[in-house]
Amino acid sequence: MNTISKIAINEQQILLAHVLGISRKDLSKKIAELGGKFPANETDLSSISKIENFSEKLLDEKQLDQFNQLINLRSSGQPLQYVMGVAPFRYLELFVGPGVLIPRPETEKLVEIALNFIWANSEIVSVVDLGAGSGAISIAIYAEVAMKNMPPRTLQISAVEKSESAIEYLKKNIAKYEAPIRVVESDIGQALIGVKADLILANPPYIPDDEILDKEVSDHEPQIALRGGSDGTQVPGYFFQNAVRMMKSNAIFIMEHHENSAAQIKSLFETELVDVVSYEDLNGRARFTSGRKI
Repeated sequence: MNTISKIAINEQQILLAHVLGISRKDLSKKIAELGGKFPANETDLSSISKIENFSEKLLDEKQLDQFNQLINLRSSGQPLQYVMGVAPFRYLELFVGPGVLIPRPETEKLVEIALNFIWANSEIVSVVDLGAGSGAISIAIYAEVAMKNMPPRTLQISAVEKSESAIEYLKKNIAKYEAPIRVVESDIGQALIGVKADLILANPPYIPDDEILDKEVSDHEPQIALRGGSDGTQVPGYFFQNAVRMMKSNAIFIMEHHENSAAQIKSLFETELVDVVSYEDLNGRARFTSGRKI
């Protein structure tokens, strides 16, 4: 079995389109012009060799070398997003790679919850993103508020991150979108001492230490950005403590967490905050909690 046949057909298409710098829809058109079509499903083995043949017809020598390199990286188990160097998140395409957590679709809901608070309250101006990673949350907030501008305001956003590897991608993504976001290179426990904000956001590490992850995740993504302690609530608890000290009166804190920790996290929020609300993710699992400081 050759290397390309180890890769899911849809991922072959994604990588081929990536090298060509076009969408999968445009790739489909190009293949159709050559008398072919996308395979209908993963079991259509007769089409696997066709993708390889079309790549040879559509790519020049340099591009073909790049495509083969990407195929080899993906077949070795590297996450597709690391192989491509980018990951989608809401309306963004963010730079990612080894050392930074890949943004998940579930976290897009956290941004939606935050935006709803922002649209409803014109007094929300200052925002802190704790454990910012690639910058997905803070950059999405900036970009969508700037795009909609309802109500008109300029947000003051700070992104706190301690990992040097993640900070590299955070800064690249901020530069890509020309976002006026302040990067605070620090553990959250030592960050922004004496600073208060209107809205605090966090997607902390929350996977229990003994939970078995997909090999692709456990082998390649940074464990420091994934593991939340023995039951997955220790690190979120640390984030909560530091978020509370950064909150102005009437400020809002929104945190993502493990679905199995929802009750514990809700109880934790209720020790310091009011108007505590739990939210479900796209799959109907309790994934987020918000609260307000009196």
